[in-house]
Amino acid sequence: MGDNNGLGKALVGSPWAHWRVSAGQLARVQAVGEIRELIHRRPSDVHWVCERELRSTHARQGRHGEHLADGLIVPWWRRSGNTRSRP
Repeated sequence: MGDNNGLGKALVGSPWAHWRVSAGQLARVQAVGEIRELIHRRPSDVHWVCERELRSTHARQGRHGEHLADGLIVPWWRRSGNTRSRP
Protein backbone atom coordinates (compact mmCIF):
# COMPACT_ATOMS: atom_id res chain seq x y z
CA MET A 1 0.00 0.00 0.00
CA GLY A 2 1.41 3.40 -0.97
CA ASP A 3 1.88 6.46 1.19
CA ASN A 4 -1.17 8.72 0.69
CA ASN A 5 -0.19 11.42 3.17
CA GLY A 6 0.49 13.93 0.41
CA LEU A 7 -2.93 13.30 -1.14
CA GLY A 8 -4.71 13.67 2.22
CA LYS A 9 -2.78 16.85 2.98
CA ALA A 10 -3.75 18.29 -0.40
CA LEU A 11 -7.43 17.33 0.01
CA VAL A 12 -7.80 19.12 3.35
CA GLY A 13 -5.51 22.01 2.47
CA SER A 14 -3.19 21.43 5.42
CA PRO A 15 -0.01 23.52 5.52
CA TRP A 16 1.63 21.11 7.99
CA ALA A 17 4.04 18.29 7.19
CA HIS A 18 3.20 14.69 8.15
CA TRP A 19 4.78 13.32 11.33
CA ARG A 20 4.71 10.03 13.23
CA VAL A 21 4.15 9.91 16.97
CA SER A 22 6.23 7.55 19.10
CA ALA A 23 4.68 5.33 21.77
CA GLY A 24 6.33 7.45 24.46
CA GLN A 25 4.57 10.57 23.19
CA LEU A 26 1.03 9.14 23.01
CA ALA A 27 -0.23 10.32 26.43
CA ARG A 28 1.07 13.86 25.92
CA VAL A 29 -0.26 14.10 22.37
CA GLN A 30 -3.66 12.84 23.52
CA ALA A 31 -3.80 15.39 26.37
CA VAL A 32 -2.86 18.25 24.05
CA GLY A 33 -5.45 17.09 21.53
CA GLU A 34 -8.17 16.98 24.16
CA ILE A 35 -7.40 20.53 25.31
CA ARG A 36 -7.38 21.79 21.72
CA GLU A 37 -10.69 20.06 21.02
CA LEU A 38 -12.31 21.60 24.11
CA ILE A 39 -11.25 25.06 23.00
CA HIS A 40 -12.50 24.57 19.43
CA ARG A 41 -15.75 22.89 20.43
CA ARG A 42 -17.04 25.62 22.78
CA PRO A 43 -17.66 29.29 22.10
CA SER A 44 -14.76 30.96 23.80
CA ASP A 45 -12.74 34.12 24.12
CA VAL A 46 -9.51 32.19 23.57
CA HIS A 47 -7.68 30.84 20.52
CA TRP A 48 -5.47 27.71 20.32
CA VAL A 49 -2.04 28.10 18.69
CA CYS A 50 -0.54 24.71 17.83
CA GLU A 51 3.14 23.82 18.24
CA ARG A 52 3.63 23.73 14.47
CA GLU A 53 2.34 27.30 14.18
CA LEU A 54 4.63 28.37 17.03
CA ARG A 55 7.59 26.67 15.31
CA SER A 56 6.75 28.37 12.00
CA THR A 57 6.56 31.78 13.70
CA HIS A 58 9.88 31.21 15.46
CA ALA A 59 11.52 30.15 12.18
CA ARG A 60 10.30 33.33 10.43
CA GLN A 61 11.85 35.31 13.29
CA GLY A 62 15.17 33.46 12.88
CA ARG A 63 14.76 31.66 16.21
CA HIS A 64 15.72 28.00 15.82
CA GLY A 65 16.40 25.21 18.29
CA GLU A 66 14.35 26.64 21.15
CA HIS A 67 12.08 24.32 23.15
CA LEU A 68 8.49 25.17 22.32
CA ALA A 69 5.25 24.51 24.14
CA ASP A 70 2.89 21.87 22.74
CA GLY A 71 0.40 24.66 22.21
CA LEU A 72 -0.63 28.03 23.47
CA ILE A 73 -4.00 29.35 24.64
CA VAL A 74 -4.26 32.99 23.61
CA PRO A 75 -6.99 35.52 24.56
CA TRP A 76 -8.91 36.71 21.49
CA TRP A 77 -7.54 40.25 21.83
CA ARG A 78 -3.94 38.95 21.44
CA ARG A 79 -4.56 37.18 18.11
CA SER A 80 -2.75 38.71 15.17
CA GLY A 81 -5.08 40.51 12.81
CA ASN A 82 -7.71 41.01 15.49
CA THR A 83 -9.97 43.92 14.68
CA ARG A 84 -11.76 44.07 18.03
CA SER A 85 -10.33 46.21 20.79
CA ARG A 86 -8.99 44.83 24.06
CA PRO A 87 -11.54 44.67 26.91
